[in-house]
Amino acid sequence: MPLFMKPILWVLESLVGKLGKTLVTMIMSMASEKFMQWMLLDLATRITKYTTNTADDVWLAKFIENLKEVEAKEE
Repeated sequence: MPLFMKPILWVLESLVGKLGKTLVTMIMSMASEKFMQWMLLDLATRITKYTTNTADDVWLAKFIENLKEVEAKEE
């Protein structure tokens, strides 16, 4: 599992409690890394669209840019 996913999963687990932990564990066991990456980025994008703060939009754009750079280096 990529290092950037661990804090995100920790936040999700703490937000939704035991049921969420079970759900996240089930999804992680069934899903591929690319699917999880897509799902978490989609969730982050949807959350940032609903906020009025522009700092999260900047953070998300930089995060996606860095992720693309890492993927390009791996290929």
